[in-house]
Amino acid sequence: MIIIIQVIKKILVTSLVTFLIFLSLTGCQKTDDEQIYITFARTSDSLKTKVYEFNIDDEEVNLVGQFAYNAQYPLGVYSRENNKMYYSAKAVSGHGDQLWEYDIETEERIQLTDDIYGINDIVPIDDSIYLVAWCYDNPDGALCFYRYDINDKSLELIFDDLNFNVGVLSYSPENDEFMFAGDDVVEMNRRFEISSDEEPFYFVANDVYSMKDNEIKLVFSTEDNEDVSSLAMNDKYIFYRIRSFAWTLYEDGSNSVKDIRRVYLMNRETNEKTEITDEIFNSIGKFIYLTNNDDLYCIYVSDGYIRLAVVNLHDLDNIKTIEKVPSDGYAINNGVALN
Repeated sequence: MIIIIQVIKKILVTSLVTFLIFLSLTGCQKTDDEQIYITFARTSDSLKTKVYEFNIDDEEVNLVGQFAYNAQYPLGVYSRENNKMYYSAKAVSGHGDQLWEYDIETEERIQLTDDIYGINDIVPIDDSIYLVAWCYDNPDGALCFYRYDINDKSLELIFDDLNFNVGVLSYSPENDEFMFAGDDVVEMNRRFEISSDEEPFYFVANDVYSMKDNEIKLVFSTEDNEDVSSLAMNDKYIFYRIRSFAWTLYEDGSNSVKDIRRVYLMNRETNEKTEITDEIFNSIGKFIYLTNNDDLYCIYVSDGYIRLAVVNLHDLDNIKTIEKVPSDGYAINNGVALN
């Protein structure tokens, strides 16, 4: 009888320990949407750029930090995982807009790179910072897709075509997937050089790629004179906007141009696309993040202010501006969803 009681006690203790271990492990794991947040930067009239963290789950907004507005295009994002802010600013030497790091805890600022001229996107994930940047060793001036390794302090080219100019980069934290669009910078430069009244400039066709699990795949290509100007995706759809030029030539040799914008929703399984014609997209700038329940977080212009807003793809007539996001300042410069 004593032996049986001891066995039962041992089983109960083992079960309790196993349960506690399970709780500790699951407590550290991220749930689907609770940990997803949008980080963005906004310039102000005091020549400062402020970086914010917007929690999607409870719609709380936190000011993370700020830096001097001295870059050509001041970008800033917050990495909750690293508790650091990454941003673009002039190099100590004064040459180029470099990648900088601000440690929230120690308040230390460090210049991470010294071979970049300009930066268009900053996406920190784990021990990597993904950049769309123009480096000095690129002779044709294409904005390329790079990864900065935080541990090795090295910058590597992800997409190895130096002629491919990345115009748009999007990231989905739900799918852990990048999508980027761009064109051939050599052909683009050639069209600029030869453009005239007799031969007006047209956009170069874009290629759109996906990168998931470090594998890059071509998703689709646009037609000639279709430039992807904004892009977001979830597990079902690709939502994107293109620009086109329509030129009218007159008998006297002069011309006029119409800048045309179109928005499409593409089914990722069938590649069928539907044009979205709602007027709401006249006020929407950058597509930031398309959730898997079809909520699109975006930069929205309303009442003279640039705001953060959300609209569901199935209810495009209604847009919800997120009032807790400060609307004072010049502009929201960038935004990316992370977890």
